[in-house]
Amino acid sequence: MRHTQWAGPEHVSVAVEIEDPTVQPGHHHTMKEIQRLLVDQVITREMTNVTIMNPDGGIFALGMIDPITKTNYVGGRINTNASAWDFNLAVRDYYNQIYGSIIDV
Repeated sequence: MRHTQWAGPEHVSVAVEIEDPTVQPGHHHTMKEIQRLLVDQVITREMTNVTIMNPDGGIFALGMIDPITKTNYVGGRINTNASAWDFNLAVRDYYNQIYGSIIDV
């Protein structure tokens, strides 16, 4: 079995070789055959939408809970007029520490 991952969908391939010891020489089934089974899985990523209605330049922070330890995590301070990059900087440590992953904002 071979397993590869390129930071995208994971891919596992399995090769099975079946030989029949009773096959007569010269018969078309005397050639080795390799059958390959390919299994792809679909990864559905979690998506969270954060919408700031009527941004007023105020400051807020997102509070999140560690699903395993049930401890609270408060992200960095975010301005209501923040860019996507500023938002990413404020919350990415949570996803990195808890899930070991990066986020896409």
